[in-house]
Amino acid sequence: MNISSAPLTAGPDVQFASGPAGRIAYRDIDGEGIPIVFVHGINMSSGVWSKVVPLLEGRRRIIMDLRGHGNSHSNSPFEIDDYLADLKHVIEATKISRFQLVGVSLGGMIACLYAQEHPENVQSVVAFGSAPVGKHPNLNGAMRRLRAIGVASYFEASLEKLTLPPGVDREVRDLVVSYAIDGREDATMVEAVTRAGFTTDLSHRLVPSGCPVLIVNGELDRTCTPELGRALAISTGGEALEIPNGGHILPLETPAECARLIAGMTRDADSARRGETS
Repeated sequence: MNISSAPLTAGPDVQFASGPAGRIAYRDIDGEGIPIVFVHGINMSSGVWSKVVPLLEGRRRIIMDLRGHGNSHSNSPFEIDDYLADLKHVIEATKISRFQLVGVSLGGMIACLYAQEHPENVQSVVAFGSAPVGKHPNLNGAMRRLRAIGVASYFEASLEKLTLPPGVDREVRDLVVSYAIDGREDATMVEAVTRAGFTTDLSHRLVPSGCPVLIVNGELDRTCTPELGRALAISTGGEALEIPNGGHILPLETPAECARLIAGMTRDADSARRGETS
């Protein structure tokens, strides 16, 4: 599969929701059944779903760029509740009332929090590489390096070591870097995004939403470890799954498995709901 390094919001069919601090880019692909809303993590873009979205053909798929990423605006602030507000505006713009939320990294946390606030709208949640708080080996040192060498050089040197498992395909490595740097030359903005993402601990905010939740972590993920993923599953009343030899960016590393889990979660949630109403 030939995957573009551009966000999925690139192209003539991009749309924009009027977010609280600026325009939020999204793409709405027609389909049947329960819509899927995809939410990426920090220092990524909608492009992180490029390998998963085609495998779910036939479903309505809505893929967004969070503020400070992809083709969305770059206005601060960049706290979890600001991203949550961006998601809410995309949901309002697409006029969907019941849907599946799928997130990666911090996007999974955004999905879990939205489900807590609006359980009546959420059919199920699948979170890949997510945890209540992310791990960084030396955040202050990393941010000094970012300011010294610039966004592109920083991510080219650091992302592979922090997020990907050993021996990952070169294509995956290049895509991860491109999604972090394209259109993001402002080191001050990138530092604000990164600091907020790694210093926010959501443990105290997480409660079961009543929605089916699946938390999926890679065995070799150093940012959101399987142990942290299991803690997230307990807090949200969900289930935890570990992908052998997986890293942090599972939608690019193991897209077929991710698509299978997303589709399976939809079927399981629908079956459970029919059982409750029969």
